[in-house]
Amino acid sequence: MRTSFVFYGSWWEAIKNLQRDVQGDVLTAIIEYGLTGETTEQLKPIAKAMLAMAKIQIDVNNQRFENGKRGGRPNQTETKGKPNNNQTETKGKPNNNQTETKGKPNNNQTETKRKPKANLMIMIMIMKMILIIPPHPPRGRL
Repeated sequence: MRTSFVFYGSWWEAIKNLQRDVQGDVLTAIIEYGLTGETTEQLKPIAKAMLAMAKIQIDVNNQRFENGKRGGRPNQTETKGKPNNNQTETKGKPNNNQTETKGKPNNNQTETKRKPKANLMIMIMIMKMILIIPPHPPRGRL
């Protein structure tokens, strides 16, 4: 028997919209399953469906908990040991595959371009957005 379990906010978001008597059934079923791993009552269909959704996550969390009790992953020093020295002979020098020297780059640019100021760029972007992107129609019912 566990002494605690994780209750997710998304579960509460789904449960809080139910009627009060059904809420109680669902919460009781989830808590029972989270702490004991079994359900004792005959559940209403809605409560059974809500428990089925939470049951999967509770089982995954319990498995993680059990795996963590065993210590998790061992340290790398314990598993690796000493490194293997597989190289038996010294590698030779690298091949000189380049046969000719590349020429100098072309000088196509005749004058230096001026960079626009940052504020001007921001203003241009805003103007483009205003002119190009139409306003969105309102969502939902009118």
